[in-house]
Amino acid sequence: MTRQRRILMMAFVALLPLLISTAQGQDDWIGANKIEGYAFDRGDELWRSEGGANLSWMERGGNPGGFLLGEDADENKTWYYVSPESWTGNWTVSVGDVLSFDIRLINDENCINLDFSDILKVYGANSSIITWPGPTVPWPSEPEMGVWTHYEIALVPESFGVNESKFLETMEHVDKILIRGEYSEGRDLEGLDNVILTQPQLNISNRSVSSSHGHKHGRIESETAIESAAGLGPFHRRIRSVTSGVSNEGGSGDGSSSSKIEGEHILLYCEDTGLGDHWASGAVWDEFIYDREDHLCRAVLKCHVKGGIATVGVPDIGDLFGMDLFKSSADLKVYMVLEDITEEFVVDKVLIYSAVFKDKAFLDEYIDEWPTGEIEAELMNGHVYRLKLDARASSSTVGLSSIIVGFWGSDPEEHIKWSYGAVNWI
Repeated sequence: MTRQRRILMMAFVALLPLLISTAQGQDDWIGANKIEGYAFDRGDELWRSEGGANLSWMERGGNPGGFLLGEDADENKTWYYVSPESWTGNWTVSVGDVLSFDIRLINDENCINLDFSDILKVYGANSSIITWPGPTVPWPSEPEMGVWTHYEIALVPESFGVNESKFLETMEHVDKILIRGEYSEGRDLEGLDNVILTQPQLNISNRSVSSSHGHKHGRIESETAIESAAGLGPFHRRIRSVTSGVSNEGGSGDGSSSSKIEGEHILLYCEDTGLGDHWASGAVWDEFIYDREDHLCRAVLKCHVKGGIATVGVPDIGDLFGMDLFKSSADLKVYMVLEDITEEFVVDKVLIYSAVFKDKAFLDEYIDEWPTGEIEAELMNGHVYRLKLDARASSSTVGLSSIIVGFWGSDPEEHIKWSYGAVNWI
């Protein structure tokens, strides 16, 4: 070892206690590259329940790692996960931050309760309460069965539907935070994971976790931060209703087609027998003004495709004297479209669902799916944008065949439905 290296090593050893002390001192505040939260990888993190539920820590099965399992103790009460004592106090320093968590419905006995107005509640001093209803109001916003559903709430008055005075009154003296665990009238078995508080400019996709037992909060540290405009909070747009829609249909030959818009629903129907070619289309959308500095954003649209495609006939046996006598086809496509209304151009168009069937002798295909589309684009300050769900169905037959493409509100209800939309900084 050279003399220079020995001097550097001695200096490092001498400074090591100071470096450790400094790092430990910084563990009590949220720095530019830190977030706080509970990953439940080492225990229940002192979370508790309210309203009648038994909680238990599960070492595996979370998103990922461990998670907190809640089970009804009284089916007649609404129960919640409750934050630990360490999350009490003045939260005004976190105004503008984002609180996120993951919920999984494990068992609800097929009794979804659609009548609730809170997924998260914050209790403050003087019995003040602010609630976050979820991302799909006025539609049900319960998590999906069997998968982890991720929620994000910007800690700003608009998220809770209150004025600034009411919001700050609550945030100045937070007593507890409740996350809903009751989503049905029957027995509920739910999971909670990754309750995280983060500054809006952080990328939390890659993170390392340390236990919360020795500190004020559980700590999750971001490995990578992304740049954000200085002084600006996140832009969150939760679509609450569609603002308009349009439908159309047409075709020729032996058959018919219909198209109709009912609020957020697109109703389509095509039928052909013998010789026919018909189509139906519909679109519903919401418009919003992007009111932040130009920034790369992700637009998300989820929809519910529920209906069926049926065909009866004979399989394709090839040409007869140069003619196709036995042909049938059905086509259903659903698109997510983002349009810049200010400059009148399509930013992007993404196919989020497709079902194509050709020359099937006997087919009875029932569709009940929840596809999701995403578009990443740079949104411009002051521009008006349209987030649109666009669906098209078609049917065609030649010869001894018949085919039906139906998403038309019969019994059971059939539709292509706008579920929710969001625009977030990325």
